[in-house]
Formats: sequence, C-alpha cells, structure tokens
Amino acid sequence: MELDKVQQLQYAVACFKEFSHAKSQLSLIWETNHGFATFDSYQTESDKLPIISKKVIIKMIDKTKTVPHDSSDMFAVVRDLVYTKFEFNNGNDNQFLIEEPYILFGKIKDVIDSNDLSGKKRPNNKTVWNVSFVESNVSLPFLDFSLLGNVEPVSLALENSTDNE
Repeated sequence: MELDKVQQLQYAVACFKEFSHAKSQLSLIWETNHGFATFDSYQTESDKLPIISKKVIIKMIDKTKTVPHDSSDMFAVVRDLVYTKFEFNNGNDNQFLIEEPYILFGKIKDVIDSNDLSGKKRPNNKTVWNVSFVESNVSLPFLDFSLLGNVEPVSLALENSTDNE
C-alpha cells in the first residue's frame, strides 16, 4: 500500500474516533516485510490537524497544517468522507461499530478504497513516527516508510480507556 493510502486510512480511523466520541483507543496494525507493526503515518499537534509540511526558516520550523473543508487537501476530503459515509451528519454516533472493530475496519477500508484522492495536497515527507514492531518489541522514534517494504493493514485493535481523552 502506498503511503498516501496508509495516511488516509489512519486519518479515517482518527476521524471516526473523534466523531463517535469514542473513549477507546483504536490502532491500526500493519503487516510489513519486518513483521507486524504500529506507527503514525502523519504528525499532529494539540489541535489534531495533520501537518502537511515543515520548513526550516531562520532558526525556526514553519509548519503548514491541513485546512478543514479544503477540497484540494487529502486529509480534509477524508474527514468529510468519514463524516458523510458514516452519517454523523444525521446525529448517528456509531458507537455500536466500536464494539465490533472488524466490521469498522472493513467499512473504513471500503470508504478509502472507493475514493481516488490522488492529486490532493498531502504531507511532503516519507517518514513514519512512533514505529513499534510487535514481534520483536523494537520501537523507533521515526523511520523512512520505504524501509518497511510492502505495507498492508491487517487489523484494528481496540483498547479500552478509562481516562477522558
């Protein structure tokens, strides 16, 4: 799977969690050439908007973030797709899907797979962050995406949380 599709799928899961007000942690598990792994395919800050680019400008880093409702922005389009396809606009919270992560996983994959977002603005790097390999317990702060080899989503893990996220 290409990095842009990985980012779309991961952001769709994050949007679903936000719109449904889920207290559980939802994490995609990926199969790579090095075994099963988890990672972040894009960066955010406290506002949870994905960062599109970073540039060094005279002793500082200038960040460009996704712009909600911008039809030329990949993340904005994914956000809108999740909102409309899961009918959050009709007052649905879809909590029942959180309890059946394998169904949610399939539905989110279908939404992403059925939409071609090539040509949209997306992050300008090929890095993934917070990489953890399940079998070897190796964790890395970041890694070039291409080093993972073939990457495919295999599961959506549900971790119940007791805190107020």
